[in-house]
Amino acid sequence: MKKDMSNVDIMSVLTECRDRIKDSWIDNIYQIDSMFIWKFRKPDEGSFNVLIQTSPIQRIHLTEYMRTPPKIPPNFCMTLRKYLRNKRVTDIRQYNFDRIVTIEVGQLTDTYAIIIELFGHGNLLLLDPEEKILIAQHYKKMRDRDVLPKKKYLYPPSRGIDIFQITETKLNEIMKSSEGNIIRTLTHFFNIKKIFAEEICLRSNIEKTTLALQITDDELQSIKKAINSLFQPLTQGLLYPEVIYENSTPIDVTPIHLKKYSNLTTKKIQSFNEGLDFYFGEIEKSTLTEAVTAPVNEQLGRLERIREQQEKTLEELQISEMKKKQIAEEIYIHSAHLREIIHTIGSAYEKGITWGEIINRIDEGKKKGIRAAELIKRIDLANKIIITELNNNEIEFRLHQSVEEVASNYYAAAKKIALKIEGAKSALKKTLHKIEETKEKEKDEIQEEVVLKKKRKQKWYEKYRWFISSDEFLVLGGRDMTSNKSLFKRHMNEDDLFLHAEIQGAPYVIIKTEGKEVPENTLREAAQFAISYSRAWKSGLGAGDVYYVRAPQVSETAPSGEYIPKGGIMVRGERTYLKNNPVKIAVGVKIEKDFAIPIGGTPSAISHQTENYVLLVPGEISSGKLTHKIKEFLLKRAKEEDRNKIKRLSADEIIRVLPPGNSKILKA
Repeated sequence: MKKDMSNVDIMSVLTECRDRIKDSWIDNIYQIDSMFIWKFRKPDEGSFNVLIQTSPIQRIHLTEYMRTPPKIPPNFCMTLRKYLRNKRVTDIRQYNFDRIVTIEVGQLTDTYAIIIELFGHGNLLLLDPEEKILIAQHYKKMRDRDVLPKKKYLYPPSRGIDIFQITETKLNEIMKSSEGNIIRTLTHFFNIKKIFAEEICLRSNIEKTTLALQITDDELQSIKKAINSLFQPLTQGLLYPEVIYENSTPIDVTPIHLKKYSNLTTKKIQSFNEGLDFYFGEIEKSTLTEAVTAPVNEQLGRLERIREQQEKTLEELQISEMKKKQIAEEIYIHSAHLREIIHTIGSAYEKGITWGEIINRIDEGKKKGIRAAELIKRIDLANKIIITELNNNEIEFRLHQSVEEVASNYYAAAKKIALKIEGAKSALKKTLHKIEETKEKEKDEIQEEVVLKKKRKQKWYEKYRWFISSDEFLVLGGRDMTSNKSLFKRHMNEDDLFLHAEIQGAPYVIIKTEGKEVPENTLREAAQFAISYSRAWKSGLGAGDVYYVRAPQVSETAPSGEYIPKGGIMVRGERTYLKNNPVKIAVGVKIEKDFAIPIGGTPSAISHQTENYVLLVPGEISSGKLTHKIKEFLLKRAKEEDRNKIKRLSADEIIRVLPPGNSKILKA
């Protein structure tokens, strides 16, 4: 099972993503233990993430999964941000076909280098423009180099010969000088992993235990041919990535097809980076599951021990109660003999007969087979107690104590034990309930926390305010002055409609018509959207007016002699007014595959998209507090299979669809 990345894997990853990373900008860096998420952005391509992990798994690849970094970044991460954020990547390359990646950032005269060492214990270093170590994950002194602050960085000595440049003559020299088998020879001299050495043997039809010295000339040619067929496609950027499964469990992901896995299930994938992200993601989920369940399992273990003790105590109490009742019943069964014993011994004692004589008479009675005498086991002379044995149970009688009193005492003791049994049953029931609760909690935590959530690819219009009208028209609104301008300049076409609330501090709103006639219902929904997401909400208004015009009537340029404030627009010609639009919106969630998408807009439009929504009007509850209340309502109304998707929604995702100001829930 693959546990880290080989030099072949690293070469393949960079083949796929080098062009994407080069000339991108470093937006941010996040650190979770020894895992680093590098957020890059590229003009016109958007942002993407690269995962670098130095231990315990060593890997580098693009990632689609979202992970929660610590609220306070480690000092190491903060230093990386200080030097690298908003810097341009000028180059990314693999060093000497080794498990080392170098990323250069900055300008030609002011270049920093990030060194990623994915071997040994792993390391990540930042070098200054003079190639001196600014900071490293791990500092250490070694035989061939030192990794210390302000020291010039030296790459470790290269291991092995470049397999891409090997000639048949050189290959022959290596085989003749080796004392090991073919596998050991290939891995040692060429710095390739065992899996690729085995693949070379399979492709050249040579038994892998064959000694290198015994390789014939024909076999040597076969080995060279196998090396070429295996590695040449990589040099040409030709990858055929696959995920390998054994009994439905992924055990490897390879950049090329390997004969070694011919008898296993393989799945072709679009990219090697995607395969690595999935494969190591499954390992990460397993590790997260163990981390999440460890404290819960510890609690379960403690509860199970309590349960075992409570069950044992309950069993002991039930046996004791049964025994007390049984003794009481035995006393009544043998009451005549017991009365005889008490009366006879009591009378003899009162007459002054010694205990020795009394015991002698009892022994004589036993010899004669007198039943009453046979029931006496012994006498406690010091305390004047007669101990009888009934059905293997010892029962004590004091002199002159009645049989009924002793039986009654046993029944009373049984009743007391019965009360304890009820208490023990109640305690056990609570413990069993806690065990079930803890098991459910474990399931919920695994579902909620141990899900590496892939980042949803947002549609282009989601950076604006938006909703889909009940007539299926896309309606867009600006969030601020910048997005108003962007919406107007980049996304308003000639056949669109432009709406604006008759109040200062209102968003530009556009109905994307695609050349179709806009129904009255959509106009009303867009008008309500325009007034609700304006300053009217913060001002606590109940309704407001909105006008609309056709796109060509809106301009950024003023007529000669007039002035438009910076960021403003001018509307020419006749306006159509929609009066008295209510200041009210609906917020809900729409489920798409693995994601819950928060949506906000007019109630009539949102109710066409989802049944799970709440109505909001201006109120006193802040956005932060309201977010939690909305999430609670949405979770209560959600289908069982959708709850974990909604649970994973962040507060920020919900806040993005809320109007600007305090609110209250009108209906939920």
